[in-house]
Amino acid sequence: MIYTLKNFKWVAMSTNVYVDIIKDNKILLYHTKSGAYKISSNSSFIEVVKNFYSPENLGVIESNQLYSKCSVDVEWALKNKVFIPINTIQKPIVLLPILNLQKDISKIGEGSIDDRLAIIGSKQNFISGIYIRISKINNICDTKCSKFRVAASKQYPCPTYSQRIDRISPEILSHILNSLKYTCVSVVDIVCSSDYFSVYSKEDFLYILSKYNYKYRIHFFIDDFGFALSLLKLIQSIKIELVAYVDKFSTEVKPEVKHLLNRILYLNYGEDANKDNANILPVYIGDSNKEANNIRIRREKEEGVFEQKVCFNDVFRNQKLNSHFFGIVDVDSQCNIRAYGSQHIIGNVTSADFSWTDIVVNELKQNHSWRLTRDMTNCKDCPLRYICPPISYYEILSNNTQICG
Repeated sequence: MIYTLKNFKWVAMSTNVYVDIIKDNKILLYHTKSGAYKISSNSSFIEVVKNFYSPENLGVIESNQLYSKCSVDVEWALKNKVFIPINTIQKPIVLLPILNLQKDISKIGEGSIDDRLAIIGSKQNFISGIYIRISKINNICDTKCSKFRVAASKQYPCPTYSQRIDRISPEILSHILNSLKYTCVSVVDIVCSSDYFSVYSKEDFLYILSKYNYKYRIHFFIDDFGFALSLLKLIQSIKIELVAYVDKFSTEVKPEVKHLLNRILYLNYGEDANKDNANILPVYIGDSNKEANNIRIRREKEEGVFEQKVCFNDVFRNQKLNSHFFGIVDVDSQCNIRAYGSQHIIGNVTSADFSWTDIVVNELKQNHSWRLTRDMTNCKDCPLRYICPPISYYEILSNNTQICG
């Protein structure tokens, strides 16, 4: 195919191709439309690609420059429309996509982070999701079931077990919902159990929700379906979805119950690691189930790279933030606030000086999870670091981001 270049004056880099050069000795070319990609350590090929991006070339080089660098990698690039031959008299202009770093707070030194934060506009707009854990399940936590579910609650928005009885009162819940009106939150996720309604009435709870123009999702264990059913009977104009969690300790989900649920999520503690179900959530409970769940995580990462096309927006986003966590906050039953994906407390909604602006600034500065990207981990030298799905909570807790190998 290289011989066809004789008929063309120019060769352009496709605007659909993402290029990543690692330590000047390895390169990734990823076609965001076809999903085709090439990893190469050929120094001559790397030099050719660099030439496309030089200021004097701006994405276009003369065809004879490429012809003299003929290689298997060049043939692949031509065949997969990474390099595009063009036959015009004048040199064409190609606008290659680049990542806009104008408001990147990590662009310059740590001492200047406040200056970077000052130019990014309203900080409250960064808040796009919230999990409010209004109650725990009161339990001694000495059974295998409760211990496994406590582990699950640290990774997913399902209720936790505790000897300590902590609840967010209706007044504080109202305060939280009211404070969100200047954020970008449109859906509020509430995690609770029937224990909450042994103290507070369902009618008062629903009245508070009805005061605010949000959609709501209620998260609970399927064993606790009774209170959710009673809420459904009382709901009038509020938009509420029910999300039930099921695990190996759960009672069987009856068909007449399933149709009332908007979503059923299955917590996996290592069993059925090869079962194919998008609603299965791997739970890290220590090294005892690490390898079994690694199989699932590895497969999900491979599917994300090999079976799904990753667009430029996704690639650029993966370079600067973690889309699993970014913009989402988690409020526990003691009103402590964490960035979702983190165990670090960054505020409390009952503090006299509480503001969502301060919460956002704290997380952007400290970066517990929102900006946790693969180049900050053992994946930093992997050519697929930004094509892979973002780091998951499971990988953080298991302290292993290189599950794929």
